[in-house]
Amino acid sequence: MAEAHAAVALTFTVSSEGVAFDINKQAIEAVIKSGVVAGRKRLIRFKNSIYNQVYPFHPSSWFYFAFTVFAAIYLHPDYRQSPCGIPILYLEDILQRYLGITRHYHVPACLLFSLFLWFFGSLLNKAVLRILFIYTGWMYSIRKRTNWYDVLWMYLVTLFKSKHPRLYGYQYSLPNLPLPSLRDTIDRYLLSVRHLLPVAEYEERVRQAELFRKGPGRRLQFFLWMKTWFTSNY
Repeated sequence: MAEAHAAVALTFTVSSEGVAFDINKQAIEAVIKSGVVAGRKRLIRFKNSIYNQVYPFHPSSWFYFAFTVFAAIYLHPDYRQSPCGIPILYLEDILQRYLGITRHYHVPACLLFSLFLWFFGSLLNKAVLRILFIYTGWMYSIRKRTNWYDVLWMYLVTLFKSKHPRLYGYQYSLPNLPLPSLRDTIDRYLLSVRHLLPVAEYEERVRQAELFRKGPGRRLQFFLWMKTWFTSNY
């Protein structure tokens, strides 16, 4: 009880002379310290989530894309005719029309275009890794008798993966598990309850399962199939 009373940061007493406040500096320092630690952990989790979103790309690799875009623009006699000219002109028009930027809008347009290229490159890299990770034939190859396509697969994975692995880095690059069919799901459910229900109740459950398969089951299966396309590591 004494420890709990000492842990209170602010106490006050009301008397005939007025209100007296007693501030525990150690408790306030402990509260501030815990808040700083919690905020630091949130920042670290936010940084790791950004890193994992673009992994195996690193955020610093965006500078290479920006340098390439600026080189392609400024080394060309007329940047409007360069490979990056059309999207940059479109971004410049957006900056002028909607954001009201009338001067020095060329550099922000190039930076935005390089950012789009960098993000699209990270998505493409993750898609390629997801396709490569679908292949599991290397697990069944005989030792010291590796096939040429297993060697090719290994070199491709080495090419597209990152040299600096991170925790949950490949979370968004793993292939999705195949979605079971509606009939298989219903059959497994009926098999699991067959020996737990009486015969009459089990036959009623079979009838309800058949109605579910022909009715709302198809619609729910379609929604679940759509979910597998937009959920990472389903």
